[in-house]
Amino acid sequence: MIDLGLVTARRGEPTRIANEIYQEVIPRELTSPLEGVFDGLVPRCAYVMADGRLDFRGMLEGFQQFCRESLDLLGDGPVYGEATPQLVLQSWLQRVVNGGGQIYREYALGAGRSDILVRYYHVAAGRRVEQRFVGEIKKVRSRRSVDTTIREGLAQTAMYADRCNPEEAHLVVIDPRERSWDEKIYVKECVGVVEKGGRAGKEWPITVWGM
Repeated sequence: MIDLGLVTARRGEPTRIANEIYQEVIPRELTSPLEGVFDGLVPRCAYVMADGRLDFRGMLEGFQQFCRESLDLLGDGPVYGEATPQLVLQSWLQRVVNGGGQIYREYALGAGRSDILVRYYHVAAGRRVEQRFVGEIKKVRSRRSVDTTIREGLAQTAMYADRCNPEEAHLVVIDPRERSWDEKIYVKECVGVVEKGGRAGKEWPITVWGM
């Protein structure tokens, strides 16, 4: 993929998808078959509230349950090793958000994380209103504990939230290790702190989702 110019790899930096077009095209191509899996599981309107707003928290709750009940069912389909949960989550979000918003992705592939900004639109009092949600997807890497992954992820999510100014910020922690779902599935309300110049700045409430 480097030879084709789809990704870039510079010494001392994480591997990255080359540009914004490829950042959208590559994951959509990888996950488009997965969206069909969700057709019978969740309608596109399932997480749109009565007033037209997107229930982003509900989407993540639904995905947690899907992982616990059905992720193994993808074994005969397009599975991409340890990347499968990240790609399936993006497919889950994409299918619901498509009707009224966009997903913007940023990748730090070598660092085992990716950032997502969801912008969703609805009409209130006769005017178009935008909702913003940020999500950090972070994988528990070998030789690192879940607590260390969460600590790093909270700092990274807070920095991303500080850039995007969302109404909600979420950190999704993917644990690819062989563990029971009772150990993997959890929800924690935490706080991430933005650090600038070595000093603590604004605090962001962040919901941490274990999967």
